[in-house]
Amino acid sequence: MGAAFAIQVKTGRESAVKKLVEWALERNEQAQRWVKAVHAFTLGSSKMLSNGKLGKRVERPVIPGYIFVEMNYKADDHNRTAYLSAEIWHMIRRVPGVLKLFADAGQIIGSETFEQLFERVETEDQVEITVPDQETEIAAACAAYNDAETPEAKKEAEQKLKQIESLESRIKRLAERMRAFVRNGRKIIRIPYLAFQKTMNRLEQPVPRNPDIFMPRFFGALSEVMLN
Repeated sequence: MGAAFAIQVKTGRESAVKKLVEWALERNEQAQRWVKAVHAFTLGSSKMLSNGKLGKRVERPVIPGYIFVEMNYKADDHNRTAYLSAEIWHMIRRVPGVLKLFADAGQIIGSETFEQLFERVETEDQVEITVPDQETEIAAACAAYNDAETPEAKKEAEQKLKQIESLESRIKRLAERMRAFVRNGRKIIRIPYLAFQKTMNRLEQPVPRNPDIFMPRFFGALSEVMLN
């Protein structure tokens, strides 16, 4: 990869500004010779609905407030001769949403440092999964067990309780391995989109759309994908 310059932009407009900067630079021969690419590190995520379908994809910045102009040349972090030409910088700063260079003129992100940043930053799409409310399910299953009037009903309630406990155990193990957080009082885990696809492919077809059937099967398959 080439060396790069960091450009401060309005937060929330990283992708839009990136596209406008690319459009501006494509129209200039000097820019085409010197600029290799423009980067806005973003991460797309979708919420998994209770029937396994995905909601609307939302994109958020991984490094809020900045885009990076990668150059065609290599340089280290201490190179004080590398610069953005006045002509190129004039085109960039005229783009709506651009604020300023991240550092003083002449300050550059070295090729090696920028490559390391590129490798560290996670940009693979994610899927957010809301963890089922296990406490409510367990309470209902216990009540059904206690109220059961026949051996068959008691056995059915017992199987349901074991099913819930098995699901809870899987979720706990997954939460320890994956990114887990709380939003609006509900626990959320975030998994790579590729892992979501592999999980869905493991489920028997047709995929059940009843959440009570789908969710235990989904977490069982997800455990096989993520924990094995």
